Amino acid sequence: MKFCFFFCLLFLSSGLLAQGLIDGFFKGKGNLDLAVSASYQQAKQYYAGRNLINLERNIQANSIYAAYGLHPKIDVVANIPVINGQLQDFGFMGKFALLNLNIKQGKFTAFAGIGGSFPLSNYRTETSQAVGQRAIQIIPRLGFQWMLGNGFFIQSQSGYNYSLDPVPSSFPFSVKLGLAQSNWYYDAWFDFQEGDGNADYQGSVPFTTFRELVTSYQRVGGTIYRGIGPRWGVFLNGSYTLSGRNTGKAWSAGLGAVIKFSKKTESND
Repeated sequence: MKFCFFFCLLFLSSGLLAQGLIDGFFKGKGNLDLAVSASYQQAKQYYAGRNLINLERNIQANSIYAAYGLHPKIDVVANIPVINGQLQDFGFMGKFALLNLNIKQGKFTAFAGIGGSFPLSNYRTETSQAVGQRAIQIIPRLGFQWMLGNGFFIQSQSGYNYSLDPVPSSFPFSVKLGLAQSNWYYDAWFDFQEGDGNADYQGSVPFTTFRELVTSYQRVGGTIYRGIGPRWGVFLNGSYTLSGRNTGKAWSAGLGAVIKFSKKTESND
């Protein structure tokens, strides 16, 4: 089985990539996955700094995601999000398998990625309902995945979100438990980000721009995917913010569809 589950289309304060652009599954040379998704996020409270205040935020997001296998050990991925009707930050990354080991009736994979993001429009950042900071980022990642023979897996990854001024940089970490089968996929994850800086929202503006706000959070979430034939699949996902800094105490829910183009699928038709 070759999975490339891009169920990363959940909310990050600077965009829609809570779980990051990459995972430990590789597409295989010449294979392409495209996904479209729609998500809704609601928060009635907001972490101003680390203190909760009453501030309602309702966000509608759509996304197009693509993953393509350049080589059995190299994938390229890209994501275009539209949030509240505005194009946001384009994300892209190359992913590389560093190590593949067969151990204890399973497979251990170490992988790395390098990519970035930049804004596709001059979207608003200076309102209480704004999402994103028009960040230009360089994003290195290093991850590990242990895939058991029965389809269960555990995955973790971390790295650094290096942002150009005035947007603060941040340190991310995530861990995911899941089950990947031929037509079904399930996962549950924990996502952490710690921002670097001192600018907090306190109901007033003691800084130049909201783009200077430091964003930290701890979130949990999960995904269910169902394959429909060799080419198609549909998925549901959701998340909840446990705590944070300059982010909404929000829940989100999303759905989407996947279409797969592969050499194997084409030859079987």
